[in-house]
Amino acid sequence: GVLVLNTGAVGTPAGGDPRAQYLLLTATPGGWVPEFRLVPYDRAGVLRRFATSGLLETGLSARIFHDELLTSRSLYTPYWTWTEEAGLPRDEATWAAFLQRHSD
Repeated sequence: GVLVLNTGAVGTPAGGDPRAQYLLLTATPGGWVPEFRLVPYDRAGVLRRFATSGLLETGLSARIFHDELLTSRSLYTPYWTWTEEAGLPRDEATWAAFLQRHSD
């Protein structure tokens, strides 16, 4: 009886569409009506900042976020779950293995 709506996030939408996404909820007599809206944004600029800001050198989480931006797919949560279930460390080696196992 519960509906959960995930609006995604600018830069890391889970559905493969790289546009920024937001959710508009409209109240009606029958309840809330959700409408997801997608808008373009300067994705190239964000990727450029990853390359020039030093953020990628701060650790694996920044790299995963960067890769989510590139693929427009959720990667962090599946990676975290996979390593936890398999008892693996979270490092560059397991990240590379995860990407190889889960590439399309």
